[in-house]
Amino acid sequence: MRIRLTESQFNNLLIETIIVSNAKVSAVPINWDDPKYGKYSGQLKVVYKDMVYFYKLKVDTLFYDGGVLIKNLWETEDGYGVKDSTGKTFNIDTSQMNDIISFIKKQLNTFTIKSSSVDLTLTKTV
Repeated sequence: MRIRLTESQFNNLLIETIIVSNAKVSAVPINWDDPKYGKYSGQLKVVYKDMVYFYKLKVDTLFYDGGVLIKNLWETEDGYGVKDSTGKTFNIDTSQMNDIISFIKKQLNTFTIKSSSVDLTLTKTV
């Protein structure tokens, strides 16, 4: 049996809620018209102990340095995959994601996670 999906349907499947260190992590879909979440479009949403946090993401790679809107977030065999609104993809390894959640639990407003392939700077918006 074959199932055909449109690109929109496929992208919606890749917006997962991922559990990391007892926190629920997801990307806020890019939809500026959404009255509740529109201003957080493309940001990382973290729910921990009934608190909701939103973080915008800046990446620094060999080929790109700047803010990104997260379009998709999914779990991979060795970590997590992220696709931004321009179609660029990058990986966040498991240890990086654990560090991200650890800093969010400490309620840091801005922090940077460095690796050999990508540096991630997250800034709390709420």
